[in-house]
Amino acid sequence: MVNYICFLPVLAFLFYLAFIFTSQAMLLFAFACTLLFIFSFVYLLLAIFCVSAEVRVPISVADAGNPVTVQVLFRNKSILPVFHVRLALEVKSSFEKKENVAWHNVFRIPPGGSLVELALTLTQAGNYEIGPQKLRIYDMVSLFSMTKKLSGRKNIQVMPRISEIPVFLTQPVKNFFGDSDYYDEEKRGYDHSETFQIRPYVPGDRLQAIHWKLSAKTDELMVKESSLPKACAVVLFLDYRSDKKKKGSFGTFLELGASLSFSMMDARCPHYVVWYEEEICDITRMRIDDEESFYLFLSCYLKEQGNQPSKELSVLYDEKYRTEHYLHSLTLNEQFVLFKDGEEMVTLRADLIRQHLGGLEIVL
Repeated sequence: MVNYICFLPVLAFLFYLAFIFTSQAMLLFAFACTLLFIFSFVYLLLAIFCVSAEVRVPISVADAGNPVTVQVLFRNKSILPVFHVRLALEVKSSFEKKENVAWHNVFRIPPGGSLVELALTLTQAGNYEIGPQKLRIYDMVSLFSMTKKLSGRKNIQVMPRISEIPVFLTQPVKNFFGDSDYYDEEKRGYDHSETFQIRPYVPGDRLQAIHWKLSAKTDELMVKESSLPKACAVVLFLDYRSDKKKKGSFGTFLELGASLSFSMMDARCPHYVVWYEEEICDITRMRIDDEESFYLFLSCYLKEQGNQPSKELSVLYDEKYRTEHYLHSLTLNEQFVLFKDGEEMVTLRADLIRQHLGGLEIVL
C-alpha cells in the first residue's frame, strides 16, 4: 500500500526531473501517474462510501475445536466493482476479554454485493462476539488503499467437550427429601403451602384434603392436592475467579464443570449448579434434571465474566437459602481443584484434563 500523502512528493519529483532534462517521455509519465493518482483517489473515495460488510452466523452454537461457518455479506452500492478488499475480523471472548483479529482477503465484489463464507475454529469453550473491525479497500492495481472502520457484532456460543465421570450414589442421596423452591409437576407431595392440583373427590380421599369453599361454589366435592418439593442432595459451586495471567483457562474450567454436572445428571442425581451472576450482583442457581436443563445452564453460564464476591459461594448460598439443606457439596475453582464437602478431593492439570477425568470417581 502506498500512502497518498507519500505519493505527492514522488509526483513533484517526476515533474521536476521532466523540466530539468526537458524530457517529453518523462513528462508524459508524470502526467500518467497524476491521472492514475486522481482516478484512484476518486475510485476509493466512492468505494469507501458505497461498500460495507456485515457478519452473519447461520448457526450460533458450535462445539469446541470444530470449524464454525461465518458469512460476511458485502454490499456494494456503486456501479463499479471492487477488485480487492481486506477484512479485519475480530473474535472476542466475553468471559476473558480476549481479542483476536485476523485479516481475510476477498477479491472482486460486484455491484450489488456478494456473500463470502469463512471458516473459523474456536478451540476454547465460551461465549464469543464476532464482527468486522476494519475494511481496507484497494484500487484496481492494489497500489493505493483506504481503510474504513466497521461495527456490528454477532454472538456465538462454543460448547465444551464433555467427558464421562463415574458417579456413584448412596442411598441417602437417592432417597433425599427436603424443602425447595422447585416443585414436581408430575407427582403430588406433602407441602401444603403449594397446590399441585384440584380435582373432583373420589372414594378413598381423606376428608382433610377436601376444599370446602370451592366445593360449596361448585356443588361438588373437590380435593386439594399438595405439591412435592424437588430438593437436591448435591450442590455444585463454580467458583471461577478471572485471572488475566492465565489466558484460555476458562475453557478448561468450563469443560471440567460441564463434565461434572452432566455426569451427575446422567447418573440420575438432580443437583443445583451455583455461580455468581455479575448482572444481579448475587449468586444464582439452576436445577439440573435432564439434558434440557443442562444445556440451558450452559447457555446462561457462558455469558458470565468471571467476577466473584469476596465471600465464598457456599457461605452466600447458606445465607440465601437458610431453610434448604443438602447432603454434599462439590466446589471447583480456577486452579482446577475439586473440593468435596469443603475438603480437597483432587487437583487436576490443565494439559491432562481428559486423562484425569477418565480416572476420576465421585461417590455421593
